[in-house]
Amino acid sequence: MDDYLSRGEEISPALLKAIEESRNYVIVFSEKYASSRWCLDELVKIIDCKKSNQQMVIPVFYKVSPSDVRNQKGCFGDGLAGLECNYKDNVDKIHKWRPALSEAGNLSGWTLLDKFNSAYVSLSSIAGPKSGSRRRGRPSGFLFNF
Repeated sequence: MDDYLSRGEEISPALLKAIEESRNYVIVFSEKYASSRWCLDELVKIIDCKKSNQQMVIPVFYKVSPSDVRNQKGCFGDGLAGLECNYKDNVDKIHKWRPALSEAGNLSGWTLLDKFNSAYVSLSSIAGPKSGSRRRGRPSGFLFNF
């Protein structure tokens, strides 16, 4: 749980606000990702923010293929099909999920195929140097250990 989201606070609006206020996003796609309405709703919001505010989105494909995310095949197709059955009355949601998955699957990211993979991702190597700003010390980054 995010430190800025208080316990008892309604998660959906608070989480959507936190997404809007974020500068960058790391999305970890896993085998069960497309089975989660929450994950898909958050993805739609992230992609919307990326388009309107040009925020950076870094996808990590953990035990899934980017093409399965992009084309909603394999476990992504199965997960989405299950949700489609549950949300027959809300096709608008489904029509937002599919393009968001396609767009995210087209982004350059990291594919980690087994639990023994680990990757160090240097944000400076992704974003490149920003004009007019200099950073001292080690570059910031993320360490993924699965």
